[in-house]
Amino acid sequence: MHIKHINSIFYFYRSFSLPGIVFSVVCCWLFWKYGVSMLPVLVLFKLVTDFIAGYFINQAKRRQFFYYYNQHISRGYLWSIAFLIDLLILKI
Repeated sequence: MHIKHINSIFYFYRSFSLPGIVFSVVCCWLFWKYGVSMLPVLVLFKLVTDFIAGYFINQAKRRQFFYYYNQHISRGYLWSIAFLIDLLILKI
């Protein structure tokens, strides 16, 4: 993987990082307030909100994906890396 690909992936993640970080902060606050019993609900909430945000971003930035195709980065790869970054932020 080239540095150019890594920069492109982070550029893609920046386009929707704010909602992901906000949802992560809300999940952490709810976990702190209600404890471990709330964990399955929070994980489900995080997954659902990520997929909803992903759907809307996919629709809004449909033409922008050609930039990543030209760099030989697939849409699935972009979303999987972005989702892993989002989960790492939630874990922190």
